Amino acid sequence: RKRKKRDDIGPGRRRHEGLSWEDCCELPFTLKTILVDDRERIMRMGFDSPFGYDCSIEPGKWKAARDVHHLPSSVPIRTVLNHFVKVKKKEAKTPELATEAEQKARKFVESLASLFDDALPVCLLYNPERPQYLGVPKTKQLRNSEIYGCEFLLRLFVRLPFLLEESAPADAAGRREMAQLIGELIV
Repeated sequence: RKRKKRDDIGPGRRRHEGLSWEDCCELPFTLKTILVDDRERIMRMGFDSPFGYDCSIEPGKWKAARDVHHLPSSVPIRTVLNHFVKVKKKEAKTPELATEAEQKARKFVESLASLFDDALPVCLLYNPERPQYLGVPKTKQLRNSEIYGCEFLLRLFVRLPFLLEESAPADAAGRREMAQLIGELIV
């Protein structure tokens, strides 16, 4: 029995000329395990507390308190994105191509950092991390991408297909270019 191919497979899987955002945002297995370990560490999966925090000291049921990330991170997202721009510039064969590659990569990095800054409080934080986010002093000098670490960038990549569905370029060439840069950044 053959199944029919559908153009619209669901949120984040909508295809535009053979391109699916979910396909280009697929994380390698090692990065997926980092995300799972991070979630288990923060959410303390398997531990139920009626008080909403770790307070049980009953024998055999005690577990260490939930752990949140230390902020500011030693390697913030902005550092990783700036390194990506440098690598793209070095990969170019001529100075003209290097300038063009740097401009494209810088534009991509700025849009990704802006998307991260907007998406962090909305859909990237777990509940135990929200008080920490609210406790971070908000200044105009530091953006979220300059405070938070790469684990949060991985969370963004998981949500990226859904976020890009509304705000991504409409033309096929822009989509292919963005998908290529996303794939290079992930790998």
